Amino acid sequence: MIIPKVYQFGPHVIPESQVFFKSKFCIGLVNLKPITPGHILVVSRRNVPRVKDLNPEEIADIMMSAQTIGNVVEKQFGCTSLTTVIQDGPQAGQTVPHNWEAGARCE
Repeated sequence: MIIPKVYQFGPHVIPESQVFFKSKFCIGLVNLKPITPGHILVVSRRNVPRVKDLNPEEIADIMMSAQTIGNVVEKQFGCTSLTTVIQDGPQAGQTVPHNWEAGARCE
């Protein structure tokens, strides 16, 4: 029996089939409730409550990944601009708690 690979994002289990991008410290996936066409998520493989809990290498990787993915989104949708948002905490609009299971990691 083959067990499919999954990723943990807060309380959500993300199947491998929804992940379109992988780097050392993050994954890229399509938002299941997109606000606009091309709405994607770049999330840390390590579940932590806030951006301040990521180390500098993780933050750099996430931003470089967002840039790489953004270039593809612009080409795919024929646009020349992007909105990049970090919703870091409930008062900033974050709706998914990122530290659902302490110590959980996306593999």
